Amino acid sequence: MCELLGMSSNRPSTLNLSISTLASHGAGAVSLRDGWGVAYSEGPDVRLIKESDPASDSDWIRFIRDHCLRSNIVIAHVRTATMGARV
Repeated sequence: MCELLGMSSNRPSTLNLSISTLASHGAGAVSLRDGWGVAYSEGPDVRLIKESDPASDSDWIRFIRDHCLRSNIVIAHVRTATMGARV
């Protein structure tokens, strides 16, 4: 089963703590290790970052956390594949 994180705010906010906590759920033997993704608004555009590797090991998660990216709307998830190959 996947785990989701959503944020909507009237002012741009960071996800530093929340994204790190979500990524930590992608660690360990019995966990959400089959990929992750995050989408967030950046002005009139939307950025999408996704990987099939565990979020707990991701350089992209560290990049998002370390660069204090700010957005009004964010949707993120960590994933457990229930069928098929990881993509």
